[in-house]
Amino acid sequence: MAASCRTVAALLCLATAALAKIEMSELGGRMDVKLYVDGNKAIWIDMNASAFGALQPGAPTDEWDETWAVPENNDVPYNHVFAAYNPAGHPGYDGFGHGYGTPHMDIHFFSISEEDRNSLAQCSSFPPCPVDNVSAAIFDYPSSRVLSDDFILDSTFGGHAVPRHGMHWLPKSDYDVFTPRDIDDSWPATPPRWLSCLTQASGGSDEGCRLGLWYPGISPILITLDGKTVAHEIMVSVDFFKRLRDGQISNPYIQTFPQVAEGLTDMNPPMYPTNMWAVYDEATDRLRFGMDLQRYKLFDCPCDCASCDEEMQCTSCVLDTHGVKDGKCQRCPHKIDGYCMPNSYCMSAEGALNGFCKTDSTFEACEMDAFFKPVACPLDLGCGVMPECTECRFYRGDAQCSACDGSWIVNENATACVADVGS
Repeated sequence: MAASCRTVAALLCLATAALAKIEMSELGGRMDVKLYVDGNKAIWIDMNASAFGALQPGAPTDEWDETWAVPENNDVPYNHVFAAYNPAGHPGYDGFGHGYGTPHMDIHFFSISEEDRNSLAQCSSFPPCPVDNVSAAIFDYPSSRVLSDDFILDSTFGGHAVPRHGMHWLPKSDYDVFTPRDIDDSWPATPPRWLSCLTQASGGSDEGCRLGLWYPGISPILITLDGKTVAHEIMVSVDFFKRLRDGQISNPYIQTFPQVAEGLTDMNPPMYPTNMWAVYDEATDRLRFGMDLQRYKLFDCPCDCASCDEEMQCTSCVLDTHGVKDGKCQRCPHKIDGYCMPNSYCMSAEGALNGFCKTDSTFEACEMDAFFKPVACPLDLGCGVMPECTECRFYRGDAQCSACDGSWIVNENATACVADVGS
């Protein structure tokens, strides 16, 4: 049953009630597109519904795309919208209209510029896109900490690395859509079972390969490139619009976007979709596809860290008084190569020889005061002057050996290791 006019109108009014906040851009193009940005709350495109519904099936060579700039000085992380129409669909498909093998549009909300996208997302040949130095940026993935567990990389049909796009991460909920149903325990087979799907799709005989029906025909997709998340995508079929228009599915249609467990994103500003939605208004013959946004935490090197690893764990600190501990910078007086060391480390020969308690180039070893508190000491003191000593302690500034290596034993004054003549 179709949604009431009140329901549709309510959403449309919500999108236009606060025009003082909402920025709208007239973009035109084949679909007479308008782009809306509502502060940091939402982004959507508005297009001619009849034009979208009239999109025709065709050959892969009939694919076309358009790029629409997102207005500058906004609070969303997106730079442009890149929409690509696939008249024959794309893998996975089986030649019987199942899978993603149906006419559809990929609506990408990209955070990087169009120039960067085109220069980074390159393949030496396609399809498929081989892993080589040309496609290095496509196969450079971000940290798992900014990826939802509900997105997966799929290798069937040669994978989903695409020039001018990047690497596509597919939703687990679509697994039956892009993976052949008749896979048995021998998977992956040689040759891969999905090759029969390609044979069927190219006009060959029915080899029994089947994919699930893509229903209702809309999916969230994640795009990564050059080690970062670069786009959130709404992939939507022409059939989806017809189901929306004819009342076969709810209007507005709302679907949750897969969430990241830690609430982290490497997009800046750190906004992430809560859900994606579609709404059709018969009175104006307009169709909208959009995403509601929420604030995430920025996955970035903390400001008190001078450098970080790929997981954004600190590897050095800005302040000399701080050292690295558990991937964070904190105040600590005793460091080795910028990393905090516990006081007990000074009790070992390893600690002394590695320059524990080092304060500058003059002080390399360590000693303890009367209260066993580590203090800086000259180079010629400490465990380093006692060969074969594996453990040492300090008392009133004097280094004393408490354990020796191998057949050596501590001498009477605990000042050195000597041979064990009794052994």
